[in-house]
Amino acid sequence: MSVVLRGLIDSVDLAVYSYVKPGAPHRYSARFKDLHLYVATLTSALKHYMRAIELGGRVATGALGFVDVDVGSLVRDSIQDNITYVRRVQLPEMHVFLIPACVASTYALKLKERFTTQVYVTARKSLLSYSKPQGVLKVYEAFKNVGGDVGRALYESGITPNKLVVESFTLEEFLNLLSNHHKYIDFTTSRHNAVIEASNAFLREYEKENDLNASVLAAYSSLLNSIGSELKPQLKQRTKEDFKRALELDAELSSRNVDYTPLLPPLTEAILIGLLTIY
Repeated sequence: MSVVLRGLIDSVDLAVYSYVKPGAPHRYSARFKDLHLYVATLTSALKHYMRAIELGGRVATGALGFVDVDVGSLVRDSIQDNITYVRRVQLPEMHVFLIPACVASTYALKLKERFTTQVYVTARKSLLSYSKPQGVLKVYEAFKNVGGDVGRALYESGITPNKLVVESFTLEEFLNLLSNHHKYIDFTTSRHNAVIEASNAFLREYEKENDLNASVLAAYSSLLNSIGSELKPQLKQRTKEDFKRALELDAELSSRNVDYTPLLPPLTEAILIGLLTIY
């Protein structure tokens, strides 16, 4: 459905290029220079997202069950396209947030003819918990090949392909185990409620201010709060003083090597949920 594709592209654009998000990439960042790489994580794999959207619609009509949606292949193929077209893959874990989000969003819209967060959450949960071990193995191999934080987490977890198949891991179980060694992967599973809370913060701010950039900062603040950070970004960066204070805080975090870049995937999902509620 075109509305999900529109929301997907808008959400990653807003998550990356919004007002100053201290500690994370943003349009005025002196630390994160090549922001396009984060957006290209999605756009270079767009055909697989379109497939996810199509499959969500088929589940809603009853032509498929959640168990028939091969999320593992979609995530693996998205990461492979990132490697082919972008070379330097930023945040490959973005796909385990957004591929299921596209399936669940389309399902929710087609089932009720309007987006309902409760239906979305239930659909997304079903998608992860009914996945087959063969699909989980595809995600494992993709994470192993791409390296980075997810590759390191795999190594430290001691997970093996044999364990995944013999013990019939679902994608939900695999991500839960991986989250013991990766800071923010549990936002896909045990802490997913924090993503919903961030989306609610996005919507509350939008209702008050009708400002998408300020709404993004409200969602970002909510996610920071969920990880125990005491950081309070300036939501309304309308004056030179607001902007200056936000940049100063960003510079201070950079000098202390504080990096909240891994919050971009859950932030993007939270924005997508919010946008689909607004549209």
